[in-house]
Order: sequence, then structure tokens, then C-alpha cells
Amino acid sequence: LIRSKGVGVYYVTQSPSDVPDRVSAQLGNRIQHALRAFTPREQKAIRAAAETFRPNPSIDTERAIQELRVGEALVSLLRGKGEPSMVERTLIRPPMSRVGPLTADERKKFIEADRDNVKKYAKGLDRESAHERLQDRSTMLGQLKHSAKKVFPGLFGGKG
Repeated sequence: LIRSKGVGVYYVTQSPSDVPDRVSAQLGNRIQHALRAFTPREQKAIRAAAETFRPNPSIDTERAIQELRVGEALVSLLRGKGEPSMVERTLIRPPMSRVGPLTADERKKFIEADRDNVKKYAKGLDRESAHERLQDRSTMLGQLKHSAKKVFPGLFGGKG
């Protein structure tokens, strides 16, 4: 159900055995970074992780998982018709963005480069909200009702 709604969930863990099999079976896009195995249990976890990928005849997935270096990963993505691609060894490019605000000079450059939108959005608007309109209407109806009682005293339940 969630997949049909376009919702993506990423599981990030140090050990693939942390993700239950019934959840792991539903994952479409897989990105596996290096795992090191020093105990039989860890070796079993690597074997299990390798088996979750669609095999590629040119890659020993289990061995590759242990040989990956910093910035490398094994990747399998869903293709056009929903089938997983064969596992591939790839480099993961670091983000090209930064965290933090623009400097004053950078902000000025963006503003100068986009004059049309700056003019369009520079002027502030004080739009009347729906709450304000309903409040005004309620006040106006109350005043009309009060005025009508004076003109037609018996019409609105008053004594006449």
C-alpha cells in the first residue's frame, strides 16, 4: 500500500540482520556500503546481505561487500517496470550542497539575476483571511438582527 502512494522509506543500519526478513524482502532500492566480518555470525550476515541483491555474473557480491572502500557501494535500483537491476559496484558522489545560509554577496547575486520575481514578490500583501470575513459577516448579521428588532419588535420573538 505504501509503495503505491510513492512513499519512500530508507533503513540505515550497521548490520543487515537488524532489518527483519519480511521488511527486507519489500525493499526496492538497495545501497550497501562495506561490511567487515570477523565472527561466524557477521560472515553469515554478509552472506545474507549479498543474497538480497539480484545477482550480476561479473561480481562476487559477498566478496565485494567486504572489499568496498570509502565512497564505494553496491547498488541495485528498481527499473522502469519495477524489476530490480543487477547489482553494480559504484562510487557514491558526495553532496555538492552545503548546510547554512547564503552570504550577503550570494544573496545579492541571486536577487539581481531574478529581477522579475523580485518585483513580483517584493510588495507585501495584507489579504483578508476567511476567519476575518466570517467574523465581519457574523458581526454584520448581529447588527442587522438588532436593528430589525427595533423596526419589527414582534417579528424576532420580542414582545410587540
